[in-house]
Amino acid sequence: GITTAGNGDIIVGGITQNGVTSGGASVFRFTAAGSFVWQQIIHKGLSDTIRAVSWRRGVVVAAGNLSESNSSDFFVIGLDENDGHELWDYLSPGIENSFLSALAIALAPDGVVVTGVSEEAQVLSAFQVVKLNPETGVVLWNLPHTGINPLYNEGHAVVVNPDTGAVVVTGFTQNTSLDLTVVSITPEGTEAWRKVVSGVGLRIDRIDAALALAADPRGRCEVMGGYTQNTSVGLLGVVQDFTLVKVCDG
Repeated sequence: GITTAGNGDIIVGGITQNGVTSGGASVFRFTAAGSFVWQQIIHKGLSDTIRAVSWRRGVVVAAGNLSESNSSDFFVIGLDENDGHELWDYLSPGIENSFLSALAIALAPDGVVVTGVSEEAQVLSAFQVVKLNPETGVVLWNLPHTGINPLYNEGHAVVVNPDTGAVVVTGFTQNTSLDLTVVSITPEGTEAWRKVVSGVGLRIDRIDAALALAADPRGRCEVMGGYTQNTSVGLLGVVQDFTLVKVCDG
């Protein structure tokens, strides 16, 4: 993950090796000219990773996963922007062999919104969207999404629409197959609408997903990029096509 601070400093997160058998998540801050400011190593599991970072005045928010033995947990951390020390963390764990992760962050006027893959009761994985207070890490709302056949669901990207304040997230949900899914959520945490986009391929194992998302600042529209399966030709019928989708108020 990479972002910039208000003064042009560069903030980046990822993974660094801390020994022969373990890795730790790291967040770095550099000046706009590339000079080192600070590094915070987040080493709480056997292998920890930062996948997204964001900045708002006073706080760097980083998201990813903590990995212990055969599983990983959805993880978000708030760091002081001046020296990188930890202010708070948020953890959504799963059972053993659950591979969960926070994957994307967006800033809202009154919080920070994170999406990824989590675990809920009776569900192998959920398309999680959680809104946190960026100063304290307190959960403002938590809205997991699943499809009709709720086994495998993931959120991949999130934006806050500047015109409406709505939180819009995209990824995939499992219905008869894995379908590209976009969901709009009110600032208060209620699902406003959901749009499922499926390729024309008819195989039960069709896989469609969106990986990136952007809001149109001129209106109530979002555009996303990913892939859909439109043919059953090929090994297991998983040939996929690059796909762009634009939705306006669902």
